[in-house]
Amino acid sequence: MARKKQRISKLEISVYLNNLIFTHLFAIIVSTFWTYMMR
Repeated sequence: MARKKQRISKLEISVYLNNLIFTHLFAIIVSTFWTYMMR
C-alpha cells in the first residue's frame, strides 16, 4: 500500500477511533452475553 495522504485530518482520526471503540464495546458485550447464556 502506497501512502495516499500524508496529512490525515483530525475528523478522520476521531471517526476511526470512535469506530474502533464501538466495535470493541460491541465485541465485549456479545462475548459476555454469550458466556452468560452458555452457562
